[in-house]
Amino acid sequence: MARIQARTASENREMYQNLINQYTSDISPYTTSGTNALTAQENLLGLNGAAGTGAQQQAFDNFNNSTGYQFGLNQGLNAVNSNAYANGTADSGATLKALQDRGTQLANQQFNQYYNDLNGLGSQGLNAYQGLGSMMQAGTNGATSSNTAAADARSSGILGQTSALTNALNGITNAGSTYA
Repeated sequence: MARIQARTASENREMYQNLINQYTSDISPYTTSGTNALTAQENLLGLNGAAGTGAQQQAFDNFNNSTGYQFGLNQGLNAVNSNAYANGTADSGATLKALQDRGTQLANQQFNQYYNDLNGLGSQGLNAYQGLGSMMQAGTNGATSSNTAAADARSSGILGQTSALTNALNGITNAGSTYA
């Protein structure tokens, strides 16, 4: 019985470790994306690297060249230009101001969206790590239970052997006193 429980405990510990290894592998893309998104956010805010390393400028260039920003900017400026050409005011100061205002408005809007998108990716990575932590806790609880069951089985076996030995010695002593 003790050997069976010890073997089962060992198999359970191996199973828990395999589950943790598999889950860690499965969440890797999410944790990597989360880490990269957090780094991009930090770079945008100027939190990474010493002054002059260019991390913040590179992050801002990445935003400026992003598909979402470029598409929105082009659509917005084209709309202002189309309206101005249709009204015959393409070269007016009002049109130039409208282009500038629209560009600024889109930059603010798109920057907030870009930053929030990065935040969403960062949250996915954090949630993946939290899931791993929960799985590791469950695995630890399961392994502890398996180890306890194995220890109980071993101690039962030892106690059983001790009891059998004690009973045998008592039997011999009783038999000896009967013949004496």
